[in-house]
Amino acid sequence: ESKARGQKFAAGKIASRLGLVELGAWKAPMVLVLLGLATVSLLVPLGSLLTWSIEGFGSVDWAAVLGALANSVGLAVSGGLLTTFAALAIAVLTIRHRQELTNVLERSVWLTHATPGIVVALALVFFSNQVVPWVYQTTFLVLIAYLALFLPNALAAVSTPIRQSPKALDEVSSSLGLSTMQTLRKVVLPIAGPGIFAATTLVILTVLKELPATLLLRPTGMETLATRLWTETSVAAFSAAAPYALLLVVLAGFPAWLLNRAIRKDLEPMEMERYQ
Repeated sequence: ESKARGQKFAAGKIASRLGLVELGAWKAPMVLVLLGLATVSLLVPLGSLLTWSIEGFGSVDWAAVLGALANSVGLAVSGGLLTTFAALAIAVLTIRHRQELTNVLERSVWLTHATPGIVVALALVFFSNQVVPWVYQTTFLVLIAYLALFLPNALAAVSTPIRQSPKALDEVSSSLGLSTMQTLRKVVLPIAGPGIFAATTLVILTVLKELPATLLLRPTGMETLATRLWTETSVAAFSAAAPYALLLVVLAGFPAWLLNRAIRKDLEPMEMERYQ
């Protein structure tokens, strides 16, 4: 969060000192190094997944694969929307209406950022069993776990554009007769749009890969791509696990591509200005 708050100042100060560096004779070796890194980190794992998928294609339980896919997408989208909505509400409160209570709320959110997922999941298991047993092993409890785990990430993505938008715009809209909710809808949300998109995409990407909380809190019989992948690999059934892993890579790659595209689109004007 501290980095996000200082991003604008640091970027403006350093950008004037950056420029293109001619590699000369080092260009070819550097290209080979980068190609080798891409091969080891991307092509080798994907090649292994494709090989195992082809080997076990005939024995794949496609009903189980499609069920896990539907559950993963449903949980990821629901968790992303819920977490982003909560992050937006907290960001508006802590930035536009800062008080001692909102400061405490903001700090409490960041405390969970350093807490391992397994600890949060076990805490929710204990709490639900002792206090609200009817909530244990429900989708609602899984979404609460996602909210606790990924709210800090969403809050960082949403807070930056809201903090950078002039508060004078809120005052102008109020002087024109708009209510607080109308100002939020017509002024704040359009400005925070890129941050909201980034937060939702980031949470969806993270939820798709989340295992400990999903494994401990999911309803009985519910399987996701991550849980099925863990189940199959735990017994060394790599051919059976390959379709789940491959779908997980594809699903995680799509929001990552969207997020990277949005970031590059925002950086293009600064890059053009930097090298002119």
